[in-house]
Amino acid sequence: MRLVVLPSPLLPTSAYVDLVAALQREGTAARVAYLAFGDTYAAEQRCARELRWPTRTLDGAHLLFLYEPEQVSAAILGLLRELETPRPYE
Repeated sequence: MRLVVLPSPLLPTSAYVDLVAALQREGTAARVAYLAFGDTYAAEQRCARELRWPTRTLDGAHLLFLYEPEQVSAAILGLLRELETPRPYE
């Protein structure tokens, strides 16, 4: 197993979701989707669904993308396809 260390400032997930939601309400954000690993961020997942973002939840922990890259990649590609499909209200 490899050690992954990336120095970066921490941004709470809720702050990111709140920011993108505010930008969407203003009409200044691109379409987005939400991929969750497990139910750790259940409140953020619920917010994403309420905002009508395409969402997926994979069983796994925070670093699932390191252990199951194919599964995570497939989920991301699925969300991208969903984002490419026009929604009825657009």
